[in-house]
Amino acid sequence: MPTILWDEAAPADGDNAGQGDDQIRSIKTSVRVGLDSEHLWPSGGGDAGAHRLGTARAFYGTQSRVSSSGTMGRLMVTSDTSQLYHVGSNGTMFLGSARGIEHNDLPPQTSRWQVVSGVVSVIAGGTLSVAGLPFGARPLVMVSVQSVGIASGYVTAVNVVSAGQFTAKAYVVSSGGTLIPTASATSFQYLSIGTV
Repeated sequence: MPTILWDEAAPADGDNAGQGDDQIRSIKTSVRVGLDSEHLWPSGGGDAGAHRLGTARAFYGTQSRVSSSGTMGRLMVTSDTSQLYHVGSNGTMFLGSARGIEHNDLPPQTSRWQVVSGVVSVIAGGTLSVAGLPFGARPLVMVSVQSVGIASGYVTAVNVVSAGQFTAKAYVVSSGGTLIPTASATSFQYLSIGTV
């Protein structure tokens, strides 16, 4: 932080009025130095007042203070949960976390991550086909079988056909360890993660 000369007791009542110009210039310099640490404020005048890049600071406090931290457009970093929020009078929006997941592949700059999930029951055949997913590239798809008509163990095989479609098949495990496609009614739960 900058240090400024700031004496609110100067000039004193008995000071020479002829030196008032020095006091006026000193006040101008002190104000400029104080503001210039985080704002553009040239000594010769001109465009001024905009924040210097990287100088704006987010509010910092505990998670419990998120809803009472300020006015519209305030950013807040929570000290106890390491999360970032947009706080405003209309509501609070979660923006990120130190525990957030990053992908090693760089998606297009205008894309965003999306999660699509659902539960689908297949009457017979044990084959699931889901189309119309919103992704721009092939997503990661996870499928689990919630129930099958046969009591033995089961596994699933997933085929991501395209960015917007995947299929899944349920297999039961025979006593000899062989995978047999199930013909029973099957309930699938799926979770897909990708970019749009």
